[in-house]
Amino acid sequence: MRQIFYRFIGKVAAKRKLSKQQWKAVNAILHCRTPALGGEVKQCEHCGKTETKYRSCRNRHCPVCQAEQAHKWLEKEKNKLLPVSYLHVAFTFASELNEVFAYNKKRLYGLLFTISAETMQTFFRDPKYIGAQGGFLSVLHTWGQCLPFHPHIHMIVPNGAVDPDGNWVLPRKHVHAKKFLFPVKALSQVFRGKLLQALERLYQKGTLTFPSQQANDAFPDTLRRAARKRWQVYAKRPFAGPEQVLNYLARYTHRVAISEQRILSIQKDTVTFSYKDYRDQAKKKTMTLDGDEFIRRFLQHVLPAHFRKIRTYGWQQGAQLKKQLPKIREWFARQAQFAHCLSSLLQRLEAPAKDYVPHCRHCKTGELYVIETILPQRGSPTKLNYG
Repeated sequence: MRQIFYRFIGKVAAKRKLSKQQWKAVNAILHCRTPALGGEVKQCEHCGKTETKYRSCRNRHCPVCQAEQAHKWLEKEKNKLLPVSYLHVAFTFASELNEVFAYNKKRLYGLLFTISAETMQTFFRDPKYIGAQGGFLSVLHTWGQCLPFHPHIHMIVPNGAVDPDGNWVLPRKHVHAKKFLFPVKALSQVFRGKLLQALERLYQKGTLTFPSQQANDAFPDTLRRAARKRWQVYAKRPFAGPEQVLNYLARYTHRVAISEQRILSIQKDTVTFSYKDYRDQAKKKTMTLDGDEFIRRFLQHVLPAHFRKIRTYGWQQGAQLKKQLPKIREWFARQAQFAHCLSSLLQRLEAPAKDYVPHCRHCKTGELYVIETILPQRGSPTKLNYG
């Protein structure tokens, strides 16, 4: 990715003004694991080989330095796991609304989180389904496989909810291999209605930004066209158990718009990358874009400053989690069909966490330890100024 920015960012900056956050992401990726950030010389305890390791930028949009961040986050997140099946659901909206989201990212990304969570809790609290408070984790993604602007919410949802006394409440109709907790069509309709109403209220208050007066005037018609479309709330098959959930979260929560592995080649003026075509049975295909178009697509997924793309809701939120989780696990311990699963799960969670330690690339087994520190090289010629 760094090579792509070196080659094409000048052309992109000449065509369009980049935001401060986009420039920060560009500079971070350009300097990631280079002398500009300093580093360390490490030696393998097994084979004695030495390696120079420059520091990561830790920018959340950088494709090469998310693994360690994901590992640390998972060590905290895994303590919420319960001995139940987990489900994955995605909330998407009509493409007609993409433009207003692109010009109001911080406000509308937050609204997307809120409305999707409200929709899910509406069904959790309905006695027809469960009649208790749900708890779940939501993750914002803004891209598709070919890097289009496509904001949507992914949720990881445990099968059940908790009542005020800390008792676990199972759904009236148990989840099986091809069923979700709630009817997906009904979820889609409620989500569509809530989001469209919220957008209309913001428009009436005059708090939305549009690229032109024409787009502003046409927004009521845009809402009507979006309302006529069928929105999708997509539910995947349940996870087999908590271990599967952790493996999935490790790959998913800290993902960026495109990974280094998907970039196949960089030519004089173009970038070629692989993608899965989900409209054609998820077949793996390739796409070639002009270098500046590739960067434009990538940078449109840079998040607003300080925006949290991973959020928890219901009983999984901070204060409620501390209060409810011991009660919930106590309830599971009293139930014969869950007691053994809970005991096994707690043993795995209480096992000492392994530190994230990179291994020697030569022998593949030895751990690396620091023998020398390299100070950052200030005034790097690659430093770009904010636009």
